[in-house]
Amino acid sequence: MNKLVKALSALLVAMLVAIALCGCNVPKDSLNANYNQFTQSWMASISDEALVKDIAIAGSNDAGLSTASRSAKTQHFTTGQQLDMGVRYLELNVRKKGDDLLAFYGSHTGESIDDVLAGVLAFLKAHNTETVILDFAGFNNQPQQQLLELIKKYFVPNGSYTYIVRNIATSVLDSEFFDTLTLSRARGRVIVFMDGDGNDYLDQQYIFKRNNSQGTRLFTALQSYCDQTANNKSSAKYIDTLDATLAKYAKANEGMCVLQGQLHDGTSLLGPAYYESKHASNMSQYVSSLAASTNLATVNVVTRNFVDCTKACQIIALNAAKGNVKADKADAFAQGIAEFVN
Repeated sequence: MNKLVKALSALLVAMLVAIALCGCNVPKDSLNANYNQFTQSWMASISDEALVKDIAIAGSNDAGLSTASRSAKTQHFTTGQQLDMGVRYLELNVRKKGDDLLAFYGSHTGESIDDVLAGVLAFLKAHNTETVILDFAGFNNQPQQQLLELIKKYFVPNGSYTYIVRNIATSVLDSEFFDTLTLSRARGRVIVFMDGDGNDYLDQQYIFKRNNSQGTRLFTALQSYCDQTANNKSSAKYIDTLDATLAKYAKANEGMCVLQGQLHDGTSLLGPAYYESKHASNMSQYVSSLAASTNLATVNVVTRNFVDCTKACQIIALNAAKGNVKADKADAFAQGIAEFVN
């Protein structure tokens, strides 16, 4: 009997691997990579007075894993390419490996964090109407101090804080700071969030504290709830939970919020691409439905796996419904969206 069970288990594993490798994937050439001036500078159409926490922002989940192996790859395009496609929020988990810092998930690694930060800086210098949000959501092998030095290297040249949004009034809570942070103050700059509690690096004026996945930290500036018992479910069941998540964000009303729009690979066998192939269309329909939703006001960052121009613009388009688009830019904004969203 034991031999039979082992044989059947091996057969099941082989079948699942075959399914994952044979067409249940997100081919790179099926994604819309034809970025243009609109996707590179869409924030130029957004009102200066709009609060950053009220803007609908396209986000990338595990943004640095375009170079990871198939079982961990969550993106087909590099972080620099994603910025060109309209993404303005990059979620990154950071591992120290030797002298290098790398994006990682589980046992898999991706882009160099040095390259990511250099690309963000180059993008902002070329597109100073934009802001980029860096969310360092998790760490491995204690990379925090080295990461802090890299952030200083790229974004605090000669101590001028040219590209960092700073919490200058230290008596103001991080969460309260975002109640008044307008896009005009954030243009051409990065906003940096880091995970942790009671760590020295969180005392830096250019680092903001994020909440944990359960939302149990107080006075944090970014909420990104992740209930893996929910996004291990089918696509339809997971989407059924998202309205409740937005309602939870509205109740907390602390800083920025991230609505996670991807399924989680609980098996680590089929890989993110398999799950996205079953989920992408449903999630895109849900994003579009938010324009007429009672939850629209709460929508801020929405993340996707395998982001491209179309997925990004589906999220960006919500700014018209939210009233964030400048009146004299409304037609151009609508035309820019129409290039990628039917």
